[in-house]
Amino acid sequence: MTAKSTGVGGNPPGGDPPASSADAALRRNGAVHDINQMLAVIMGRAELLLERGLNAGIADDLRAIILAADDAAAMLKRLRRGVPQRDREEEAAVNLRRAAEAVGLLIRPPMTGKWGLPAAGGGPRWDFTWDVPADLHTSVPGQVMREVLSNLLVNALEVMPTGGNIRLDAMADPARVRVTVADDGPGLDNETARRIFEPGFTSREGDFRGIGLAGSRQLLKCFDGRLELAAGQEPGAAFVLDLPRAAAPPAGSAEPVASAAAAAAGLD
Repeated sequence: MTAKSTGVGGNPPGGDPPASSADAALRRNGAVHDINQMLAVIMGRAELLLERGLNAGIADDLRAIILAADDAAAMLKRLRRGVPQRDREEEAAVNLRRAAEAVGLLIRPPMTGKWGLPAAGGGPRWDFTWDVPADLHTSVPGQVMREVLSNLLVNALEVMPTGGNIRLDAMADPARVRVTVADDGPGLDNETARRIFEPGFTSREGDFRGIGLAGSRQLLKCFDGRLELAAGQEPGAAFVLDLPRAAAPPAGSAEPVASAAAAAAGLD
């Protein structure tokens, strides 16, 4: 067998030398820095517009932009580190009702862009409701909670193109919190239910976003949380988040915020 010809140092003739781990890290960190710069521009302009006292609908859209950009910056920080971990400035106790409100602001149904509002001409309507005690908290970071809940809402909307209902309920014992996100869509067949958390698996042809649920499950695991598919949910599908419970901030104290952007959005 004839060995493949190589250039100096074992590199293919005319080819670039393989990137070192330091080079790869430099490129990754450079990309993270540049994207963060653009996110800062987006957040800054949205905050300036919000200060102009626009109508409530536009203000809500601006708050969603600010919060989404802030969460994206947190995701990039996680990418740069390689391992999810809590930032010192992040809140130690995340209010779950506020997390539900935030994800309802970030994720909007198609056509109308409003929960509970039917499309023109009596078209489809999507509802998102929640029943969460006002003083229920978890130690999972707020950005992580919003990311996981957003994935679940997007998946539910995609399987209910003609409208439907999504409900979030929470209950707790002294140590753990159980959050259930359920929809009244078509549900899952046995094969899909068996493989739903496999990385890359999707039941939709031509859709390559099957990493969402697997990634959400792995992310929660880093913070002592679990994500499971509830058994026997008919009609529709239900997912259960089992989370570590955190003590509520002392009465009368200001609850810490995740970031200035989240504070400006009025969601933390």
